[in-house]
Amino acid sequence: MTESLSFQVEFGKFNTRAQKVSFGPGIHVVYGESGTGKSCFIKKLAEMKTDSKVNFKISKVSRPEKYQIVFQNPDNQIVSKTVQGELAFALECHGTDPDEIGAWIQANKQSLPPAVDLSQNTAFLSGGEKEILNLVTAFQLRPSLVMIDDGLSFLSIENKKKMISLINTWISDYQTVVIWLSSERNDLSLGDSAWELSLNKFERIKAPQESTYAPIRIHKGHLDIAIKNLKYEFKKNDPIYDDLTLELTSCRALGLAGDNGSGKTTLASLLFDFLQPEQGTIDISIEKVPIGAIGYVDQFPENMIGLNTPAVLLSQLIDAGLFNEQKKTTFFNRLIRFQISWDTIAEIPGSRLPWATLRTLLTFLLAHCEYDVLILDEPTFGLGWEQRMKLRSFLSDYLIQGHIIIVSHDRDFIFSICDQIIDLDVSTVIQNSLVTYV
Repeated sequence: MTESLSFQVEFGKFNTRAQKVSFGPGIHVVYGESGTGKSCFIKKLAEMKTDSKVNFKISKVSRPEKYQIVFQNPDNQIVSKTVQGELAFALECHGTDPDEIGAWIQANKQSLPPAVDLSQNTAFLSGGEKEILNLVTAFQLRPSLVMIDDGLSFLSIENKKKMISLINTWISDYQTVVIWLSSERNDLSLGDSAWELSLNKFERIKAPQESTYAPIRIHKGHLDIAIKNLKYEFKKNDPIYDDLTLELTSCRALGLAGDNGSGKTTLASLLFDFLQPEQGTIDISIEKVPIGAIGYVDQFPENMIGLNTPAVLLSQLIDAGLFNEQKKTTFFNRLIRFQISWDTIAEIPGSRLPWATLRTLLTFLLAHCEYDVLILDEPTFGLGWEQRMKLRSFLSDYLIQGHIIIVSHDRDFIFSICDQIIDLDVSTVIQNSLVTYV
């Protein structure tokens, strides 16, 4: 029997009339800017309790009994120390025969990236690898409904298309309804139906249009990086880098691009001096002077702030002499462009702030500090198209004097603002002709 999802949605402030919506088997993409309530939308469909204030009300939900949610933060879903343990966990909880579990793992391990080993510690997986693992486990109990909360946003476009092909296979086998909430507008063309959630409506998009960045001009930079004979490995005899040698000069904005698991964040951590190479050297300088302070916005921003509040973090940066108090008003005003009020979020623990809000807050906060280089790891995650455009505009202003390194699966964003790019898939430096100099 084929099951469907149906519900009513209404926006009380704008339209008192309830809209009836029904989804059958297939991939239904729902695009929304950050702050429109995508995560809350899923929770309301699952009839979960939420304290978030949103502009819509969902009622009369008719939902298949067997459903799974793929959370925005992949760490929130992973419970086992190893990949094999994670693949087995749900099946073990349902009393599946051990031989069947082993057979299922062997049959489905090919759905994971080639670099992922069954014995691998899940803590050492990249963000994209964690997402793929979570998607595979979400379908292992043959659910009739899967709701994905920005769950493919760490994936490169190649891996995203592979996962969609795999999901379509599962849909064919299990007749699954897939609701995919996304902050990437171009994802609208990847589903069987396309929808947009805004602050005042929920509507179907008949013919999704591709979003592209306009050309940009930036100031020529002074950042030099020399990587010589670099070797680094998390697993013995399985190096992420082995004798990597690269050199770039006069860079203003450096992009680190590559497939999921290619080592983008690892290289950023080595540049940041958070990790130490096992062999080789990394030299970073600006105008031939070795750099001092480097700012780093983690791809998992809660790691930077934990249970502290933004107010505590700001105070720590001021005490460390990194944040100039005279820039406070400018910093607060720039947050408002992203609908973030400092007075509203200053005393909320970072772990309780929405991911996109926390990431944007930390990006702007560190950009107003006295760093020689600012590293941004997945800065566009969770941001809709309009917000990405605003972020790009802000970064172009920052680049008048500052230097940045952007780590991202989002090649469109990297190529729209970075004058040089290290492509880790081919271990080479690209001079980006799409970005010109003032």
